[in-house]
Amino acid sequence: MKRLAACLCALGFLVSFVPAISSGSAGGPYDSVTGAGVRGSLAKPTTPFINFDVSAHNGPHGVFGTYNSRSANPLVNFNGDVTCLYVNGDHAMVGGLVRKGGDTGQVGTAFFVGFIDNPSPTPDQVTLTSSFNPPPAPTAADCAGVAAVLFTLPVLPLISGNVEVNDAP
Repeated sequence: MKRLAACLCALGFLVSFVPAISSGSAGGPYDSVTGAGVRGSLAKPTTPFINFDVSAHNGPHGVFGTYNSRSANPLVNFNGDVTCLYVNGDHAMVGGLVRKGGDTGQVGTAFFVGFIDNPSPTPDQVTLTSSFNPPPAPTAADCAGVAAVLFTLPVLPLISGNVEVNDAP
């Protein structure tokens, strides 16, 4: 009888646990976007303007990562800590707080940037970088809301580089 009770208890645990593992959707717990590249400006999309690298992950302990933008223009030259990530298929929106900025007053402001992971040989694409003041740190809802806006504006092809968007199952 003890053996039967132990088996039923184990079966009950597995039945309740397996659906949590197998179900997933856009914005799920293991979404990510990683990569680096060079993009142009709206006025000159094929002339290098911004170098960036991104590493954003939504893991078992929440969202974490970094985004770095390097340019001669101090308004877009900054390092940020990722606090939100929204992934829908091949589109990803990353948001966070500026940790170190090239322009006075930029530290502590929120930033957002979106990515489209296109199949080769089509270049991946990136949205314009949007920044807001003041904090708090952007949340998942903020990333989803900004994605609904930034992806309706012009997106720029990467001149070089690659971005990988992972939309967890």
